[in-house]
Amino acid sequence: MMVLRLCSRCSPFGNPALLRRRRSSLHRPRKYSSSSSSILALYISVMSPQSFFRTDEMAAALAESINEKHATFEGKKPKAIDMSHHLSLLAKSRRNSPLKSIWPYMFIPGMIGLAGGLPHPDYFPYDQFSAQVQSSHHYTEAAIPTKASNPLLSFFRNTQKADSTADSDITIPKYSNGKSPIQLATALQYGQAQGLDYLLKFVKDFTARVYKPAYEDWDVIMCCGSTDALNKILMMVCERGDNFLCEEFTYPTAIETGFPMGISPVPVKMDGEGIIATSLEDVLRNWDDARGPRPRVLYTVPVGQNPTGSTIGRKRRQEVMEVCDKYDVLIIEDDPYYFLQMPQWQASDSLSPTTTTAAADDSWIDTLSPSYLQFDTQGRVLRIDSFSKVIAPGSRCGWITSSPLFVERLLRASEVSTQQPSGFAQVLIGKLLVEEWGQQGWIEWLKGIRREYTKRRDQACQALEEEFRPKEVLRVGEGEEEFGYTSVWREREDPLVTFVPPVGGMFVWCKVDIARHPQFESSIIDEKTGEVEVRGDGGVALMDQLWQKLIDAKVLLVPGKFFAADESVLKERGGAGYFRLAFSSSSEEDMKEAVKRFGKKLIWVRLRIWVWFAGVSSYVLFYSNIITQSCYLIALSYIFTPRG
Repeated sequence: MMVLRLCSRCSPFGNPALLRRRRSSLHRPRKYSSSSSSILALYISVMSPQSFFRTDEMAAALAESINEKHATFEGKKPKAIDMSHHLSLLAKSRRNSPLKSIWPYMFIPGMIGLAGGLPHPDYFPYDQFSAQVQSSHHYTEAAIPTKASNPLLSFFRNTQKADSTADSDITIPKYSNGKSPIQLATALQYGQAQGLDYLLKFVKDFTARVYKPAYEDWDVIMCCGSTDALNKILMMVCERGDNFLCEEFTYPTAIETGFPMGISPVPVKMDGEGIIATSLEDVLRNWDDARGPRPRVLYTVPVGQNPTGSTIGRKRRQEVMEVCDKYDVLIIEDDPYYFLQMPQWQASDSLSPTTTTAAADDSWIDTLSPSYLQFDTQGRVLRIDSFSKVIAPGSRCGWITSSPLFVERLLRASEVSTQQPSGFAQVLIGKLLVEEWGQQGWIEWLKGIRREYTKRRDQACQALEEEFRPKEVLRVGEGEEEFGYTSVWREREDPLVTFVPPVGGMFVWCKVDIARHPQFESSIIDEKTGEVEVRGDGGVALMDQLWQKLIDAKVLLVPGKFFAADESVLKERGGAGYFRLAFSSSSEEDMKEAVKRFGKKLIWVRLRIWVWFAGVSSYVLFYSNIITQSCYLIALSYIFTPRG
């Protein structure tokens, strides 16, 4: 036994840890064949005679282990590592649904199913679904210009455009009689919690083509939209009292999802490209255990970040991934705006729309910021995709991509909660994507949707630029609500309002310099220590008043405080207030009108400043006059007072 133990620890065949340490020094990895297995068997039998009866099995297992470890040198993707230590007690306690476990047997040819309490499809009141759907080229082709210089070519292009963008009819029968797997009898029946097979296969093929996961054994599972996915994931990997990392301004639903579970957000600083990797590492490296366990989960919206509109690039993603690998942090990549990535908005005197390149095939995909899945070789990313922003939010349908461990645990959770997404949604989306558009048609549709939202983004930014960069001081009629308006972007003044032109998503992030208001309580910097003493609420109450005035003017924006991960975020901003403006659903005319009303209501801030100065001046003049008169009377009394 002593010899065996020494050899198992010292031998590269018997010690996987030693293999990992030595792997970096191997210059030419070898593939261990069956003959190598025989040598391994002889080695094991010599060193451990009592286990000779199972040497072939041990040798084969060891050879497979070595080959797997060398796979990365030969271009083969690695498999996900064991992440079971991240599972919550609830997730670990979930068991297979006994009724769901017999489901596969129902599809054995000749099987007479008397097991499940399945309603008979004949009694479904829907005999078929029929719908008129747009072409996958409905929006992409509209951007292709026709050249008037060649009438024949223009006629041909216009004809081609009309044909390619024409609507089409789809029909989904109750029974397809074997012609197609897409039928109502199956879609509207009880099913497996992972989703309908044909839609599941479509999104898995799409994930492989577009997101390109960096490890081999990733998998997908359908979900009832992003909110459902986030709720299940947090329950799976967090315990009460845990903390999770997020951008300092983040999607409020993520915070509210974790709140009743006792899971608290920890803000990480951002810049124009999103979350900052060095700030992320600072939080993790300097974590105070008095705040609870160090966060093991990062929640992020990397593209068209809600609310700031930022999009994280390839290099930054790699940096964030390295930090998460180093500190063993899972990444929840909530990415509903992934295909709404846009070129930079060009501010110019000629308000011409931003051009979006109509790249062909997969070349357009290659221009997009990559998913974290491309950098994840361990299986620590849980990516959430949704059809809400690119088909319809009412579909309540999406999918999660992650390692087999997490997908299996999510499956167990779905079996006893939501089960599979609505059959109505799955069958309509499945028919459209699988049989009507296909993979390439789906990509064309996404390109067109991106083009349309880019136009809306441009309209919103142009309206803001026009309103807050007037060339002269403007005056409007006096009244109860407003009686004066002054340019806030004059050259001799700092801007009262600034905005961030987004490069993705559906929102413009506007900043108001509320610190100019005379009632704002500014922070104090200690000259000796350099520490900042935060006073007041950071202008939150003043921003609430401004928001209410906008409501009165029939303009609805979302206050920035709704997105702050905690109260410290706004206090540390030095009097900057924020609004989120959505450009996704309003017409160009409504957008311009809303921005004009927004601009007029900002005089509340400026007028309060002038009223304050006027009040102070009046106060000073009043008391100065009293003092002057008093001195005059004293002087007179002194002069005319009899003496001696």
